[in-house]
Amino acid sequence: MQIDRLIQNKYVITFTYYNSELTVTEQTAEPLKLVFKSHAWYLIAYSRRRKEIRTYKMSRMRELVITSELYDRELPADFSLNPSYKEEYNIPLFKLHFSEKTAYKVYDEFTRNLTTTPSFRTFL
Repeated sequence: MQIDRLIQNKYVITFTYYNSELTVTEQTAEPLKLVFKSHAWYLIAYSRRRKEIRTYKMSRMRELVITSELYDRELPADFSLNPSYKEEYNIPLFKLHFSEKTAYKVYDEFTRNLTTTPSFRTFL
């Protein structure tokens, strides 16, 4: 079964996860959304182990098992993949200008909740 079908049908899954700190954990999760960001697929899911919504990089998931258990949880409307680094780390805000020819890529990689509308210029 494809991941998007798991989300639609609300099946609980289990899998082995290899995180960026080289820790291996067994996870039980409620898949809520599948997203493509920074050249990789991620699963947004409620982790029953951590009791919170977590983001899992799909390429780090192994031995995925679809259980027969169903769940009723929805992704909160205010959920965002973008952490508030600006407030936490005082990172300066940059204004970027892109060629109109690359507009599709900007829209592919960034969400609509940008602080400003993307600006496009024609570069010669």
